[in-house]
Amino acid sequence: MASPIPLWGSEHELLLELKADRVDELRQFAFQHEGKPLPQPWQGWDFDITTDANESVADVKDKKVSQRNRLHRAVKNLLGEAGVTMDDGVIEFGGWSVVDDESLDEAQAPSKHYWRIEIVSRPIRADEDWKEEVQLVYETLSEYFNIRVNNSCSMHVHVTPGTSTVYPYYTKEQIADVACGTCYWENPLHTIMPKDRKENPYAVANTTHIPNLMKRYGEFYAAGSTKKWAHVFGPFLTARTRSVLHVVDLMYGNKDRVTPPKKEHPNDYNKYMSTNFCNIQATCGTVEFRRQGGASSHEQANKQIIFALAMHVSMLQENWTTKGGLNAKPTPQDFINELMAGMTRLPTQSRHEGFKAWLDGMLTANRSAIPGKLSDTEVAKINKIQQKHLYIPSAFATTGIHSRPGTPVQPGSPLQAPAQWPIDIELDPWAGYQS
Repeated sequence: MASPIPLWGSEHELLLELKADRVDELRQFAFQHEGKPLPQPWQGWDFDITTDANESVADVKDKKVSQRNRLHRAVKNLLGEAGVTMDDGVIEFGGWSVVDDESLDEAQAPSKHYWRIEIVSRPIRADEDWKEEVQLVYETLSEYFNIRVNNSCSMHVHVTPGTSTVYPYYTKEQIADVACGTCYWENPLHTIMPKDRKENPYAVANTTHIPNLMKRYGEFYAAGSTKKWAHVFGPFLTARTRSVLHVVDLMYGNKDRVTPPKKEHPNDYNKYMSTNFCNIQATCGTVEFRRQGGASSHEQANKQIIFALAMHVSMLQENWTTKGGLNAKPTPQDFINELMAGMTRLPTQSRHEGFKAWLDGMLTANRSAIPGKLSDTEVAKINKIQQKHLYIPSAFATTGIHSRPGTPVQPGSPLQAPAQWPIDIELDPWAGYQS
């Protein structure tokens, strides 16, 4: 069998501080050329505004917004000059882009000059020499900025099968495979993740979100239970005979829907899931793996991308009907072995010789870690942000696929959406699957 060639994109949430020597250079320029603007791309840079400045003071909030915009403009310029293909509003499939992300907590950074930023990749095939491209992005950033991540930062990876010459969308069988795999591997995934990613409000375990699924999962894992895996993900195996949307409806249980899903409104579901199916109907047609934390280096980012790709390939290769007849619970070591097997199925460009050691290190460091707990203040802040952005598509869904949100994809392109999506919805999609 030929190696799978997924199509993917990534979202990198970072905090950046302009390095002290760069600040000194700009201050010296300003002193020597009094009255003249700073050189590009630093024009207008505010040396005095800080992230903790009191927003109740007049104009402070606007100054912060302006500084973030300057940062975004500078980063886009610097990456472009370094040779990174950037979104210029013309290229059909877009390039890398720079956006804001309100969920990133600047207050947790080690200084008050770390500004939030999200850098979104272009769509990339797994058989491209992409690791060098990610390295170029991070090395360019590190020439000018100190890079930090904290527990508010994450790195999301969007993946499609990439198996079609018309569009790389999931079939109903494939999306059911991902749903089954999401359930099957949740406990080992929870174990291997760092404490702040085990139970993160921006990447909630799918098995804890929908009452029907949570009930089945709990019954399967109950002490002395003889139930088989089909008790948990059997409904997904049945649903795959109907439609993609019916499978997705089961994963969300209709709990989060505001309106029946439509092609032009793909995010009628809660996107803050560990495995996010919200973009299935969007132009990108991706499943988004959101569980991993932020990556402050290209080495970390590359391994996390491979993690998501290997997990994706593993889910699609597994025979979940056979798995459904078993009672055995997968261990973290089983998960690592499966990720390694998934990586070997990928093209050589999407493999990493240090992947196994990295996975083993994560398990050693995190298996006994207690999930991080949020304060009431943090919960209130997160709830406010989530309500504001809940149904806004992920950054890659709007910036990574084509040059501008709303720009139609050209007919015949690898990212052309199906002409019609079958609408297959029920008020209670779990009604026919009561145990």
